[in-house]
Amino acid sequence: RIENLASRISELESAVEVSQEDSSIFSELVEAEYEIFGIIKQHDFKRAFSALADSHIMFYAKAVDIWKNVIPELEKLPVD
Repeated sequence: RIENLASRISELESAVEVSQEDSSIFSELVEAEYEIFGIIKQHDFKRAFSALADSHIMFYAKAVDIWKNVIPELEKLPVD
């Protein structure tokens, strides 16, 4: 009976070592994936904010063009 228990303890200790190794490898993979995710997220935010800035530039450029046309018309109106 004691020999069976000693054998079982040895098996379980080996299983614990394998589990710790697997857990360590998994942790390393998760860290690598998280780093890749961060890089992709940074790239996506940069692209999104660049597109937002471009749309603001186009919007205000159109506003300037409109005002360039409106101001001469407003200056023609009589002021009382």
